[in-house]
Amino acid sequence: MQKTMYQILVLVLVGFCATFVWAENEGPTQFYDDYIQQKIEHSLQKTALIGSRSANLRTYAEHHRQKAMYLNKFRSELVQALIGNDIRLQPHAVEHFLNQAFMRYHNDQIVTSASQ
Repeated sequence: MQKTMYQILVLVLVGFCATFVWAENEGPTQFYDDYIQQKIEHSLQKTALIGSRSANLRTYAEHHRQKAMYLNKFRSELVQALIGNDIRLQPHAVEHFLNQAFMRYHNDQIVTSASQ
C-alpha cells in the first residue's frame, strides 16, 4: 500500500515539474488552457465512480462531474480571469484559483436553487 502511494506521489510530482518547465516555454494563455483541459480530463475520470455502491464515492463522483462541466462551460472566462489576476504559471497556484472559482460558483448555485 505504501509503495503504491509512493509511486503515485512520484508521478504527480514529475507531472507538476514537467508542467512548470513547459509553462516557461509557452505563453500563459496556452498554459492555463492546457491546465484546465487536464483538470477536465481528471474530473471526468473520477466520474466513473458514479455507479459505486458507496454513497461517499457517488457524492465524490458527482462533485467531479459538476466540476468538469463548470470548467468546460467557463473555460475561456477562467483563462481570462487567470491572466487578469496575474496568477503564477505554477500548477498549485492555478489549481487554487480554479478550486476557489468553482466553489464560489457551486455555492451560488446552491443559494439560487434554495431560493426558488
